[in-house]
Amino acid sequence: MNFERAFSVFDSYEALTRHAVSMATEVGEPYGALLELLKDCYEASEAANDVLGRQQNVGATYKSLAFAAHRSGMSTTERVRWYRIAESIPLSQRHIGHILSRMVQQAA
Repeated sequence: MNFERAFSVFDSYEALTRHAVSMATEVGEPYGALLELLKDCYEASEAANDVLGRQQNVGATYKSLAFAAHRSGMSTTERVRWYRIAESIPLSQRHIGHILSRMVQQAA
């Protein structure tokens, strides 16, 4: 997924994340519930490990988006819309990792 424009539009990862959360009500369900899970996703500090830094600077993969869609029970049509929403925001690979982590926590 193309992520190059993210930081030309948003001045920080936190601003991008706030934008994603703010889109939750606009996109409706089942997508809004996933975006709401980003409320506690914060920018990795410079001291954080390299994985988090890399993940917040690349776009979400379709494979990870599909996995989140599958875990949330989306239909094929809903999944396609989820991909478009993630692309339009744009969501990073770290965002999706955070969403998946929160989904596991909620299921426990």
